[in-house]
Amino acid sequence: LSCTSTYYLLRRLLLIKTQSKLAESPTGVAVKMVRKFCGSLALLLQLLLLVGQSQQFLKEDNMKQLSRSTMLKMIDGSDKEDRLYLERCTQSSQLESCQFAVDDDINQAPWSNECAFTTADMRPWFEARLENPSFVTRIQLFTVRNIEERGRDALRDFDLLVGDFTCARYRSYASFSNRTFSCDNIGEHIRVQSHLDHAVLVLCEVVVYGKVLHLSRADNGNTRLKVSRCAMSSVEKNNICERAIDNNLDQDLKKGACAYTEKEKRPWWEGRLEVPAIVRKLRVYNRADCCQSQLNTFEITVDGQLCFRYDADKMINVQDFECRRFGSRVRITIAMGKTDDNSHLPLCEVQLYGFPVVYLGAKKPSYIGCFPERRLKRDLETLAGLNRMSPDKCDRICSRMNKPFFGLQQGFQCWCGDHYGSYGREREKFCWMQCDGSTEYKCGAKMISSIFKVSKQEYEKSKPTR
Repeated sequence: LSCTSTYYLLRRLLLIKTQSKLAESPTGVAVKMVRKFCGSLALLLQLLLLVGQSQQFLKEDNMKQLSRSTMLKMIDGSDKEDRLYLERCTQSSQLESCQFAVDDDINQAPWSNECAFTTADMRPWFEARLENPSFVTRIQLFTVRNIEERGRDALRDFDLLVGDFTCARYRSYASFSNRTFSCDNIGEHIRVQSHLDHAVLVLCEVVVYGKVLHLSRADNGNTRLKVSRCAMSSVEKNNICERAIDNNLDQDLKKGACAYTEKEKRPWWEGRLEVPAIVRKLRVYNRADCCQSQLNTFEITVDGQLCFRYDADKMINVQDFECRRFGSRVRITIAMGKTDDNSHLPLCEVQLYGFPVVYLGAKKPSYIGCFPERRLKRDLETLAGLNRMSPDKCDRICSRMNKPFFGLQQGFQCWCGDHYGSYGREREKFCWMQCDGSTEYKCGAKMISSIFKVSKQEYEKSKPTR
């Protein structure tokens, strides 16, 4: 019997007794013990569930805490970072235009009028958008020293953000002329946010390094984006946030088909995308059983950037909203409307569509097989390398020579050419020699080549002669 069934069975056996006799009888004591045990068991199960959820989220977060080199290689196979460029800047006030901080011209001469200046603002800020969504590795800020004539130096206490992620916090009594901050985060906006009042923010140039992300262009932005997890400001009864992403299009809240917050000020629902994306469109399913006016005034943001605000008397049932913002966190918030009364947030389903990030990774050379050569008339005619050889190294060499195929011989030789297979094919056991630059691969044998197809081809593919 279950814990609850045992408790109620004992209660039914003692219905004929009075409450006082029930408390004094041995069976009554048993009822109390069972009830106490049930309560303790329920608490233990809740704690175990919370621990399990925490471990699951921790595992997801740890998977995203990759090294800079790993992330760069995931994007396109190379760990080299590039210069990234900014456009469409704004700042808290315009004493000198913010464009001076993104014009690719570093002039730090005091009062040169070639730096972006704000007036003495309350918590001044600067923001600019990258040309493309990118993985940002580091940001270099150029400014001028000793600006106290115009106000406090805002760069003595500020946060540096990529998207809505704070990648650096700087607190110091000393100013600087230029400083580099590590970031290693994905986004399309750079923001410098000072925490000082009556302070002047001066930026002569903002230089960003990293790598542009590749986006899937399949289906013209109609690719369904996967939401890995969600959260809500509160939960009424058991109408949890996952009910808005469970692919159940039933719009009856009373049947448990919707996510639903308690009545509060500015309730919100948030979904975390499995991979960052340009969110092109949201499809929102309101509750249909009643009270559709609860979803009349709301805002949609992606990584803190507003992409749509709905404020109308017309009640929505199922409706699409255009967005076109990049990020990984999508939030729907009931906004302050005509009244500041508390409100519920009902969401029966939220579907997201757009252009997800695609991690290309390293392009590996494709192994073809084991083939013999002839000394006087070789298939692969060019000897390109003789030292510490591996398939990756030979692949890079032959790619630069614009050759479609390469072969590894005798464990250390790299040969490049336009065709292979003129003398038949050997069994794999004859390509037995270990590569001297890699323990993972075999590199042919004497006058026998392990043939690969070059991974990066910038030429018309040659048809091999068999």
